[in-house]
Amino acid sequence: MLPSVAPQAPFRVLLVCTANQFRSPLAEHLLRKSITDLGLGWTIVSAGTQARPGLPINAWAGTYLRRRGIVPDGWMSRRIQPDLVRWADLILVAEESHRRVVVTADPSAIRRTFLLLQFARYAGHLRRGGLARAEQAGAALLASVLVVRSQLQPAPAHLDELPDPFRRRLAAQRRCAHRILQAITDINDSLAPEEEAASAAGR
Repeated sequence: MLPSVAPQAPFRVLLVCTANQFRSPLAEHLLRKSITDLGLGWTIVSAGTQARPGLPINAWAGTYLRRRGIVPDGWMSRRIQPDLVRWADLILVAEESHRRVVVTADPSAIRRTFLLLQFARYAGHLRRGGLARAEQAGAALLASVLVVRSQLQPAPAHLDELPDPFRRRLAAQRRCAHRILQAITDINDSLAPEEEAASAAGR
Protein backbone atom coordinates (compact mmCIF):
# COMPACT_ATOMS: atom_id res chain seq x y z
CA MET A 1 0.00 0.00 0.00
CA LEU A 2 1.31 3.45 -0.91
CA PRO A 3 1.68 6.10 1.82
CA SER A 4 -1.24 8.45 2.32
CA VAL A 5 -0.37 11.71 0.59
CA ALA A 6 -2.27 14.97 0.35
CA PRO A 7 -3.03 15.92 -3.26
CA GLN A 8 -0.91 19.06 -2.92
CA ALA A 9 2.14 17.22 -1.48
CA PRO A 10 4.99 18.83 -3.46
CA PHE A 11 7.76 16.25 -3.03
CA ARG A 12 8.04 12.60 -2.00
CA VAL A 13 11.17 11.10 -0.46
CA LEU A 14 11.86 7.41 0.16
CA LEU A 15 14.68 6.28 2.50
CA VAL A 16 15.89 2.69 2.08
CA CYS A 17 18.02 0.27 4.09
CA THR A 18 17.91 -3.50 4.63
CA ALA A 19 15.52 -4.25 7.51
CA ASN A 20 13.92 -0.79 7.85
CA GLN A 21 14.72 -0.92 11.56
CA PHE A 22 17.59 1.50 12.17
CA ARG A 23 19.19 3.44 9.33
CA SER A 24 16.25 4.32 7.07
CA PRO A 25 13.67 5.05 9.83
CA LEU A 26 16.23 7.15 11.68
CA ALA A 27 16.89 9.14 8.50
CA GLU A 28 13.16 9.32 7.79
CA HIS A 29 12.30 10.90 11.15
CA LEU A 30 15.29 13.26 11.21
CA LEU A 31 14.66 14.45 7.66
CA ARG A 32 10.94 14.91 8.30
CA LYS A 33 11.69 17.04 11.38
CA SER A 34 14.19 19.11 9.41
CA ILE A 35 11.85 19.61 6.46
CA THR A 36 8.88 20.42 8.70
CA ASP A 37 10.94 23.05 10.52
CA LEU A 38 11.58 24.68 7.13
CA GLY A 39 7.86 24.81 6.44
CA LEU A 40 8.04 22.40 3.50
CA GLY A 41 5.21 19.92 3.07
CA TRP A 42 7.20 16.98 1.77
CA THR A 43 6.03 13.41 2.33
CA ILE A 44 8.87 11.28 3.71
CA VAL A 45 8.74 7.52 4.27
CA SER A 46 11.17 4.62 4.55
CA ALA A 47 11.32 0.95 3.59
CA GLY A 48 13.67 -2.03 3.69
CA THR A 49 14.82 -4.35 0.94
CA GLN A 50 14.43 -7.32 3.31
CA ALA A 51 12.09 -5.83 5.90
CA ARG A 52 9.49 -7.72 7.91
CA PRO A 53 6.46 -5.39 7.77
CA GLY A 54 4.86 -4.11 10.94
CA LEU A 55 7.83 -4.00 13.32
CA PRO A 56 8.68 -0.98 15.52
CA ILE A 57 11.86 1.02 15.16
CA ASN A 58 15.05 -0.29 16.79
CA ALA A 59 14.94 0.51 20.52
CA TRP A 60 18.23 2.43 20.57
CA ALA A 61 17.23 4.45 17.49
CA GLY A 62 13.88 5.24 19.12
CA THR A 63 15.63 6.54 22.23
CA TYR A 64 17.99 8.61 20.06
CA LEU A 65 15.01 10.25 18.35
CA ARG A 66 13.13 10.94 21.59
CA ARG A 67 16.17 12.75 22.98
CA ARG A 68 15.79 15.09 20.02
CA GLY A 69 12.10 15.67 20.60
CA ILE A 70 10.93 13.20 17.94
CA VAL A 71 8.44 10.54 19.03
CA PRO A 72 8.35 7.52 16.68
CA ASP A 73 5.43 5.83 18.47
CA GLY A 74 3.15 4.02 16.04
CA TRP A 75 5.76 3.87 13.30
CA MET A 76 6.01 0.45 11.60
CA SER A 77 8.47 -1.07 9.17
CA ARG A 78 7.58 -1.75 5.54
CA ARG A 79 9.14 -3.72 2.69
CA ILE A 80 10.06 -1.95 -0.51
CA GLN A 81 7.78 -2.57 -3.50
CA PRO A 82 8.02 -1.42 -7.13
CA ASP A 83 4.99 0.88 -6.77
CA LEU A 84 6.68 2.60 -3.82
CA VAL A 85 9.80 3.18 -5.93
CA ARG A 86 7.70 4.66 -8.73
CA TRP A 87 5.85 6.83 -6.19
CA ALA A 88 9.01 8.56 -4.92
CA ASP A 89 10.52 11.72 -6.40
CA LEU A 90 13.82 11.13 -4.55
CA ILE A 91 15.22 7.88 -3.16
CA LEU A 92 18.07 7.87 -0.64
CA VAL A 93 19.63 4.54 0.24
CA ALA A 94 22.16 3.36 2.82
CA GLU A 95 24.24 1.04 0.63
CA GLU A 96 25.00 0.41 -3.03
CA SER A 97 23.20 -2.95 -2.80
CA HIS A 98 20.01 -1.07 -1.91
CA ARG A 99 20.37 1.14 -4.97
CA ARG A 100 20.61 -1.95 -7.15
CA VAL A 101 17.36 -3.27 -5.68
CA VAL A 102 15.64 0.07 -6.32
CA VAL A 103 16.83 0.37 -9.92
CA THR A 104 15.95 -3.25 -10.63
CA ALA A 105 12.42 -2.56 -9.40
CA ASP A 106 12.16 0.52 -11.64
CA PRO A 107 15.03 1.29 -14.05
CA SER A 108 13.72 4.84 -14.52
CA ALA A 109 14.58 5.53 -10.86
CA ILE A 110 18.32 5.61 -11.58
CA ARG A 111 18.49 9.42 -11.93
CA ARG A 112 16.64 10.05 -8.68
CA THR A 113 18.34 7.41 -6.51
CA PHE A 114 21.42 8.20 -4.43
CA LEU A 115 23.30 6.94 -1.43
CA LEU A 116 22.20 9.17 1.45
CA LEU A 117 25.77 10.24 2.27
CA GLN A 118 26.48 10.79 -1.43
CA PHE A 119 23.46 13.06 -1.83
CA ALA A 120 24.43 15.00 1.29
CA ARG A 121 27.99 15.38 -0.01
CA TYR A 122 26.70 16.83 -3.27
CA ALA A 123 24.31 19.10 -1.37
CA GLY A 124 27.29 20.35 0.61
CA HIS A 125 28.71 21.81 -2.62
CA LEU A 126 25.66 23.98 -3.17
CA ARG A 127 25.50 27.62 -2.12
CA ARG A 128 24.22 27.57 1.42
CA GLY A 129 20.58 28.45 1.77
CA GLY A 130 17.78 29.67 -0.42
CA LEU A 131 16.31 26.63 -2.13
CA ALA A 132 13.43 26.41 0.33
CA ARG A 133 12.12 29.65 -1.17
CA ALA A 134 11.76 28.00 -4.57
CA GLU A 135 8.23 27.15 -5.61
CA GLN A 136 9.29 23.53 -6.04
CA ALA A 137 12.07 23.21 -3.45
CA GLY A 138 12.45 19.45 -3.75
CA ALA A 139 12.71 19.47 -7.51
CA ALA A 140 15.12 22.42 -7.32
CA LEU A 141 17.33 20.54 -4.84
CA LEU A 142 17.39 17.40 -6.97
CA ALA A 143 18.18 19.36 -10.14
CA SER A 144 20.99 21.22 -8.37
CA VAL A 145 22.48 18.01 -7.01
CA LEU A 146 22.43 16.43 -10.47
CA VAL A 147 24.41 19.39 -11.79
CA VAL A 148 26.95 19.05 -8.98
CA ARG A 149 27.28 15.31 -9.64
CA SER A 150 28.05 15.98 -13.30
CA GLN A 151 30.85 18.36 -12.30
CA LEU A 152 32.63 16.22 -9.70
CA GLN A 153 34.95 13.28 -10.12
CA PRO A 154 33.06 10.10 -9.13
CA ALA A 155 34.03 8.60 -5.79
CA PRO A 156 34.04 4.88 -4.96
CA ALA A 157 30.54 3.97 -3.76
CA HIS A 158 31.79 2.33 -0.56
CA LEU A 159 33.03 5.70 0.72
CA ASP A 160 29.42 6.91 0.88
CA GLU A 161 27.91 3.75 2.36
CA LEU A 162 26.39 3.51 5.83
CA PRO A 163 27.40 0.16 7.38
CA ASP A 164 24.58 -1.72 9.08
CA PRO A 165 24.96 -1.36 12.88
CA PHE A 166 22.63 -4.32 13.57
CA ARG A 167 24.05 -6.58 16.28
CA ARG A 168 27.16 -4.43 16.53
CA ARG A 169 28.50 -2.55 19.51
CA LEU A 170 26.91 0.63 20.80
CA ALA A 171 29.77 2.67 19.33
CA ALA A 172 28.79 1.49 15.84
CA GLN A 173 25.19 2.56 16.40
CA ARG A 174 26.27 5.97 17.66
CA ARG A 175 28.64 6.42 14.72
CA CYS A 176 25.90 5.49 12.24
CA ALA A 177 23.39 7.85 13.87
CA HIS A 178 25.92 10.69 13.88
CA ARG A 179 26.65 10.22 10.17
CA ILE A 180 22.93 10.21 9.36
CA LEU A 181 22.37 13.36 11.42
CA GLN A 182 25.27 15.11 9.69
CA ALA A 183 23.91 14.12 6.27
CA ILE A 184 20.47 15.49 7.12
CA THR A 185 22.08 18.70 8.39
CA ASP A 186 23.97 19.15 5.11
CA ILE A 187 20.78 18.64 3.10
CA ASN A 188 18.90 21.02 5.39
CA ASP A 189 21.56 23.71 4.99
CA SER A 190 21.19 23.66 1.21
CA LEU A 191 17.46 24.32 1.61
CA ALA A 192 17.22 26.70 4.56
CA PRO A 193 17.14 30.48 4.11
CA GLU A 194 20.74 31.68 4.11
CA GLU A 195 20.59 33.27 7.53
CA GLU A 196 19.16 30.08 9.06
CA ALA A 197 21.83 27.92 7.46
CA ALA A 198 24.53 30.21 8.85
CA SER A 199 22.94 30.05 12.29
CA ALA A 200 22.77 26.25 12.19
CA ALA A 201 26.42 26.04 11.15
CA GLY A 202 27.37 28.11 14.20
CA ARG A 203 25.65 25.76 16.67
